[in-house]
Amino acid sequence: MDFYRKTGQMAVGSRLRALTEKVTADAADIYELYEVELRPKWFPVFFALTEGEGKTVTAIAREIGHTHPSVSNILKEMKQAGLVRFRQGRSDARQTVASLSPKGRSMTAAIMLQYEDVARAIDELHRESRHDLWAAIAEWERLLGEKSLLQRVAELKEARERTEVEIVPFDDAQHHAAFRALNEEWIRDLFGVVEEADYYEFDHPVENILEKGGYIFIALLRGEPVGTFAMMRCANPKYDYELVKFAVSPRAQGHGIGRRLIEACIAQARRTGGYRLFLESNYKCAAAVHLYERYGFRHLKGENSPYARCDVQMELELQ
Repeated sequence: MDFYRKTGQMAVGSRLRALTEKVTADAADIYELYEVELRPKWFPVFFALTEGEGKTVTAIAREIGHTHPSVSNILKEMKQAGLVRFRQGRSDARQTVASLSPKGRSMTAAIMLQYEDVARAIDELHRESRHDLWAAIAEWERLLGEKSLLQRVAELKEARERTEVEIVPFDDAQHHAAFRALNEEWIRDLFGVVEEADYYEFDHPVENILEKGGYIFIALLRGEPVGTFAMMRCANPKYDYELVKFAVSPRAQGHGIGRRLIEACIAQARRTGGYRLFLESNYKCAAAVHLYERYGFRHLKGENSPYARCDVQMELELQ
């Protein structure tokens, strides 16, 4: 199909789903061909129940690799079709044990002939194919069990971001305009007005932050300034630094820049012997607040703030 030619390996899930749907549609017709009243999705549960007197939902789910709710729903459907029956567990009355009903057992002999013919058809497909699909599926299951597709994508995403994004110290000549523009942008977008305390830091970052023992980090995406985070020496003796002026351009979202900036600040605080960080924010900045929480910042109350918009205060104790 042209769609899969264009999307390639990115559409592996969609392509496998399409193949599954094709095989499942054939399976329904095969059951009808053999006059077996069984739906394809019931097969794993039915097969599990042909081996043994009776099994709990948990035991069946573990055996066939399905979830407990999935097995429970299938058993209910099979009971309505008259194929299974339930009883209480002998050792634990709270357990429900499922087994094939007389009608279900009577289908077993007929369905075994179907299994044999289907197995031969699959063998025929293997002989005609240049690749062993069954072995490939088993190998993929093993590999994805060792490391999921999500983990693999996340690692590659992080590796790409590490090459595209660079965190550098603030240089007034190169970064002053970007430092101000990036912060003004998000403040105006969320709150409509920039406060006097903001301009105090915007206009003279060298005098107000760097020369007082603080640090400013700039995030570069392919050489362009797209994010900032600063560390001011804190007037409150409880804290070593206050983290201020956290901004990431909307054009640069999705590159992990916020994480890189926070990590740079925490690492710098540790290098200088810092033991506790403080920051202020607003619940409108939900993504930023959530990010702070992920890095261990905890909420607190009661500190005085120079910002009218402040309704979040957090601290982080460094180990």
